[in-house]
Amino acid sequence: MVASAAPNRTTYSADVSGRSDRGTERWRPMRAAVLHGVGEPLTIEDVKLDNPWPHEVVVRTAACGVCRSDLHFIEGHYGTDLPVVLGHEAAGVVEAVGSEVTYVQPGDRVITCMSVFCGRCADCTGGRPYLC
Repeated sequence: MVASAAPNRTTYSADVSGRSDRGTERWRPMRAAVLHGVGEPLTIEDVKLDNPWPHEVVVRTAACGVCRSDLHFIEGHYGTDLPVVLGHEAAGVVEAVGSEVTYVQPGDRVITCMSVFCGRCADCTGGRPYLC
């Protein structure tokens, strides 16, 4: 993520250099829990999203939790580039999909999680990917 300074907040967007498959349209700002440094408290900030890359999905989040897995990032047990938006356990509606996404479409209700799942078995297609 790339950060640019603004009074009392930071706006983030994905680095689009070298990507020809993305438009220039920006998604409107959203609120997010942002970690700026290991051991620092999360801050709630406005962030901007670019159009989705080929394998990405944009979800209008209705509810989100920050859980123990996120605490691993805060405590430095999981490494990642900073700043980072935390809160991978969410529910919402798909707003846009990248050019290579075929398993969901705009308007689909979805959940997000940190777990890897196949997306094809009876549990995944039945809305229970946590059982995959």
